[in-house]
Amino acid sequence: MRRGKRRARKAVGHSILVAAWHILSAVGVTYQDLGPDWFDRRNDPLRRARRKMAELSTLGCIVQPNADGTTTVTLPAA
Repeated sequence: MRRGKRRARKAVGHSILVAAWHILSAVGVTYQDLGPDWFDRRNDPLRRARRKMAELSTLGCIVQPNADGTTTVTLPAA
């Protein structure tokens, strides 16, 4: 076995150990399952669109949602 595989195994083992320590050392915190639809909620297209619109506004762009579902973005003057 080459050195790379051994180091990789050790790094993965260390990551698991650190995660386990954080889980077990959290006193007074109960485990809360994220639910079976967590990935669907996480990747919701509407939520992603709102987040991107907020990012554009933060950068100084003027973001205007239209009634037909499209969005008009006006870039800031250079």
